[in-house]
Amino acid sequence: MLAELGVSLGDPVDVSFKDQTLVVSKVATEYDLSTLVAQCDLEAPEPTDIHCWRTSAPVGNEA
Repeated sequence: MLAELGVSLGDPVDVSFKDQTLVVSKVATEYDLSTLVAQCDLEAPEPTDIHCWRTSAPVGNEA
């Protein structure tokens, strides 16, 4: 059942009843910017596709 929900032991879940049926739902993860930025490797090289996009010349249809 855990695999079907995509959760592991200890993960938060929401438990409720609907029409006499027990419903278990995965709780959506809440993110905050500081946590996400802390996971970034600021020393990592720029991906090739991003570099190409960033350094390409305008084509004339930009807003």
